[in-house]
Amino acid sequence: FALLLARERVQHLRGMRQGQLLDLEELERLAVRPHPGDGPGAALRRQAEVLRRRADWGEMISDFGAARAAAERAAALAQEAGAADIAARAYVSWGRALMRLADYGPARMQLDRALALARSAGDPRGEAEALATIRADSAIKSLAFFGRAGAEPLLAIAADLLDGEIA
Repeated sequence: FALLLARERVQHLRGMRQGQLLDLEELERLAVRPHPGDGPGAALRRQAEVLRRRADWGEMISDFGAARAAAERAAALAQEAGAADIAARAYVSWGRALMRLADYGPARMQLDRALALARSAGDPRGEAEALATIRADSAIKSLAFFGRAGAEPLLAIAADLLDGEIA
């Protein structure tokens, strides 16, 4: 299972979508099967991770509705399994899909949820991913509202705030 997860991620990074899809389909089959040494919630954790990756795949092929649905399900399973790290990243994927669907209010709610969960779980990777996506969300809204020239000063201030340069 771990090797297939690694291969799926390589295919994701290399843009090999058909191979990635085949790996995701196999991972979905394997995730529900009992594995030696499984503790409570292990199968749910595996299923949540695969669904989160399925959301990434949906985003890459521009199927944002499918990406949203997969991320939403991943978040629910991860929460049920007590896997805060996976849940935080699933909320980020959910927020990104909603942003792509131009549903900015609910997107920001999911991103804020991801950030709070990552912080409470002590997950710096999840926190960084949430902050980076919140920054992108702010940039999109600023550009849409103010236009490029008007948004640039606001984006610089937001970047400084996120980087901790302004108290």
